[in-house]
Amino acid sequence: MGFPEMKVDLLIDGENFRPSYWPSIKAAAIQLGRVRSVIAFSCMETGWSRVEGVEVRHTPDLSGRNAADFMLAMHAAVLAERKRVKSVIIASGDDGFGAVARRLKGEGVKVFAFIPLTDRLPRRLVTNADLTVVLPPVDPLLLKASDLDLDGGWSADTVRSVLGICPADKDGWISLKTARRALIASGLITLETKKFISRLKKAGCEVVSNGQTGMVRVVAEPASTAT
Repeated sequence: MGFPEMKVDLLIDGENFRPSYWPSIKAAAIQLGRVRSVIAFSCMETGWSRVEGVEVRHTPDLSGRNAADFMLAMHAAVLAERKRVKSVIIASGDDGFGAVARRLKGEGVKVFAFIPLTDRLPRRLVTNADLTVVLPPVDPLLLKASDLDLDGGWSADTVRSVLGICPADKDGWISLKTARRALIASGLITLETKKFISRLKKAGCEVVSNGQTGMVRVVAEPASTAT
């Protein structure tokens, strides 16, 4: 999984994506290739300035609800025109970036769209991107560096944080398909990850399943790993 030889530039709509999405964004981005730069665009303080590894572009002189979008679009256009980029990740749930994605592809740039897990799908952006990844937010305080190692273990607290933002019924039940998609989108597992259900149970989840179909809900503290 992933494109290890690809170099990508990550452009974040800082007024559309909250900093709580950063662990999910980072985990998904490193699966696409080597990230050359990470820039969050915003015309106000959104918290991205406190995230390590992210450059924030503030332009107080610009105002209006689309000012940050304009900055991101212009930066992407300049990179493409000067042939300084071959792959771009646009992290935004704003459908207005559909035109930006189409223009970049016309310049021969591969475009990936990272969109937040919400009820609203930016259809034009999804349609014009080469690949779309839906990302859930994760509380950075619960994430450890080891959680981003897809070949290693994953923190029960982090798994529970991801499931905590998935759509659930009145009793807290989430479909296994939704849970699996959310964990894949967050970068914590891959399509090849084995023992998916047993890992959910170790994370303190109750699972009712028949193979890959069924339901899951968080009901207890993570089970002890002591033997």
